[in-house]
Amino acid sequence: ARLKSIIKSLIDNAYKHGGDSVSVGLEIAKARTNSGRLEIRVSDTGSGVGEKYRDSIFDRFSRQAYPGDKHLDLANVRKFMEFAGGTIELIDSNSGATFQLSIPVLETP
Repeated sequence: ARLKSIIKSLIDNAYKHGGDSVSVGLEIAKARTNSGRLEIRVSDTGSGVGEKYRDSIFDRFSRQAYPGDKHLDLANVRKFMEFAGGTIELIDSNSGATFQLSIPVLETP
């Protein structure tokens, strides 16, 4: 349920800040460098995250980039990911913003 909330928050964020013509993509794959992890990328074609905000968007109470958000803030997203043994990062992309989540793959007996 938390992963669903995290992805929904990232998608909602893209639509909220990207305008009416933004496109959002979701890519899920096993990590190339570590087969025990799953990578999820949420990317959009919006204006991206401004350079002055890139280092602080995951800080607790950071509202500089996205004032007034009502969904999970990125600090809480990062905290949830860490609790699950995962990570989230803003990665470079040709346009818009791309967030990469990495989580352990659950092995079934």
